[in-house]
Amino acid sequence: MMTSMIVLILFGVVACGAALWSMYCGLRGGATKKFLHFENGRLTVYYYSFPGMHEKTYALDQIREVRFTHHWVRSPVSHTGKMQIVLHDGTESRSFFYDGSVHMKKMVLATSLALMSLTTKELAEEFRRHGVRRIIIDPHLLE
Repeated sequence: MMTSMIVLILFGVVACGAALWSMYCGLRGGATKKFLHFENGRLTVYYYSFPGMHEKTYALDQIREVRFTHHWVRSPVSHTGKMQIVLHDGTESRSFFYDGSVHMKKMVLATSLALMSLTTKELAEEFRRHGVRRIIIDPHLLE
């Protein structure tokens, strides 16, 4: 009995250590400071998913539309945005989530609807500057 408890505790410590190491490796290199990066006709979206920071790249001329919606997080006090990219062949990207940190360029604990609206408009304008004309935004974010 005591041996199995020690094994379970050690397993928990190793699992927590692996998760923390994964997060540390994912957060290195400053990738968290950007959500979108446009360069040479390509879009790179940075997102966090276990086991760390990832990136997905799309050719700008293959993007048909970009959809923006929002959701409450934890309570009606904090919001998160959801972005999805649709390609010309109808393929839909995974959902990319963002918050007011994208606009503020620093960590934000709670994102108000006004800040989420401002962040979404800023992201939509960035897409328009790079030639993506069809942008669909949740009407609640335009208020």
